[in-house]
Amino acid sequence: MSTFSVCFIGNSHMVAVKEAWTEHADEVPSGMRAVYFGALSTLLKYLIVEGEALVAGRKTALRNRLIQTSEGAERIEPNLYDAIVVYGLAFSFTERVHRAFERFGTAQFTSKKAECLLSRACVLDMFGSALKRELSIRLVTQIRTISDIPIIVHTKPFRPEGEFRKEISIQSARSSDLDYLKGTLAIFQEAAAAVCAEAGADLMWPEESVCSAPGYTKSEFSLHGLRFNPKEAKGDVHMNKEYGWIVLRPLLARLAEIQSTRKGIGEPQSELLLPPLLC
Repeated sequence: MSTFSVCFIGNSHMVAVKEAWTEHADEVPSGMRAVYFGALSTLLKYLIVEGEALVAGRKTALRNRLIQTSEGAERIEPNLYDAIVVYGLAFSFTERVHRAFERFGTAQFTSKKAECLLSRACVLDMFGSALKRELSIRLVTQIRTISDIPIIVHTKPFRPEGEFRKEISIQSARSSDLDYLKGTLAIFQEAAAAVCAEAGADLMWPEESVCSAPGYTKSEFSLHGLRFNPKEAKGDVHMNKEYGWIVLRPLLARLAEIQSTRKGIGEPQSELLLPPLLC
């Protein structure tokens, strides 16, 4: 049976998914294996293209993290894999989004403090321009210069509901109106999907089942949150392996679709050259 190899590139948010993959290995599609390249976002931004690989350049700290998390590889070579998942680096639905709607707004979504109303198209363009500068899109663009491999961008987790409740209690910019949150999130997601499609990647978001409100994660999933530097803190923005499994299931389904379409079409160039595969 041929191996379908998946390359994950991400920050500490990726750890919850990695642990879930390991714990539920018997439920992972047959032949599917994963390799993980992880580092802080502040380090991953220094990845550069060298030949047909992404490398750390002169950033020793980044190089060491790539070697450690992948168990031996210091170069990310897209063409050695069947799919790439850029995980946890994209599209945070934060207070910046809400502040934009409070300051400008649309005819449907606005506040009493809005300075002016903008068309939906204008808001989409405004968000799109900002999202194009995200690290995840930069990585996709770099990969696209050297490979046509399928790429999935999976967004970072939504912020914990505890932060939402706290900010509502102090009357911050966030709205407690669920319809308002759902509508503004939909516009934000539409802009993000367009940016990803233009860059050449699919986009996936956390499942609704992990959310307590549109754009916010149930507090239970941030208990014992996982990260590269082990930390267990209530209210942490990092999620646990239970969260990891919920978001991993649809991701595995999407990867299985890619696997079925690539059978006999695009095998990794040389499985012998692959870093150790983690399951």
